[in-house]
Amino acid sequence: MTSKGSSREISAEIHRTHGLRGGSDGLERILRITSACNQRCPFCFVLATGKAVDTADIERALDALVESGARSQEITISGGEPTADPRLPRIIELARQKGFRRFALQTNGVFLARPGLMEALVKLGVRTYMVSFHSHKPGFYDRITGSRRQYRLAVAGLSRLIHSGRCRVCVNIVVNEWNYRDLPGLAGFIGGLSADIPRRRRPSVFFSMINDSGHDKAPSWAVDLSRVAPFLRRAVERCRRESIRVHRFMGESSFPVCLLSRPARYAPLGSFPQERIRYFEGIRPDPGAVGRVKRSSCRRCPYDSRCPGVSARYADLFGLGALSPERGSLPHICTMRDEVDP
Repeated sequence: MTSKGSSREISAEIHRTHGLRGGSDGLERILRITSACNQRCPFCFVLATGKAVDTADIERALDALVESGARSQEITISGGEPTADPRLPRIIELARQKGFRRFALQTNGVFLARPGLMEALVKLGVRTYMVSFHSHKPGFYDRITGSRRQYRLAVAGLSRLIHSGRCRVCVNIVVNEWNYRDLPGLAGFIGGLSADIPRRRRPSVFFSMINDSGHDKAPSWAVDLSRVAPFLRRAVERCRRESIRVHRFMGESSFPVCLLSRPARYAPLGSFPQERIRYFEGIRPDPGAVGRVKRSSCRRCPYDSRCPGVSARYADLFGLGALSPERGSLPHICTMRDEVDP
């Protein structure tokens, strides 16, 4: 669903989430209100033009969502960085006037350190927050986000959400060349932020890959999954010890579960459309392959129908050698690589 107003920005999208998030019908409805952002993550798929979507276009998008029967479902407000748009409370109030009551926010959390903003959003019905936080080390945080001196504010905003007692918080970690070795430490850092609150109110974590657009925009930031795997396994285990829920690995930005020691615990519950996936012999797809790809041996994996594989762009960079259907067929495998100290 696109809006064709003078700003020429997409204002609303509907995505099938394969059970990760969104409404009870398995769809996530995203309302993008701006492309402006206070950060410049190299792999981000949003074109940061700095333009806000016209309010009239946003209202038309909301009307279209109402007509599609979405009013009883949760709407995700996104950007760019939606908290950088001073119209955000007014836009949410506009949506409430049209009958919407449940809202989620995709944010980097920096502006939520400001007194009063989070409280105002919660009062308007924004109770779910997906916070992008890619490193607990200030220098790496600056490098990954293309920002300066925002780390302290990002931590403060995330901590305020976690301790509000009124919000569901999911920390989105995009794994890349600069942070994959620190994933266990990052999991521990998030656990430390929430150590003084009840387990049921602690944040959850979603580990995600760089998507196709990110591989095209910033291929040097991509990382071979065979290198990621031991650190990802340790990070998932650290989350378990910290009583932090790790979201199941589902959707096109998720890792194949065969990277994990205990794939059954994090495998998707539903199937992924397999007609969109091409299988290849060996560990490298044909030149020019597009879409989603797997190895032919992946057909033996018990999670094959629930796995989206990897993007052809990733496979073009690194091949398919990291996909291990043999691991997926076993309840638990522990290798020496699991013991690597980041």
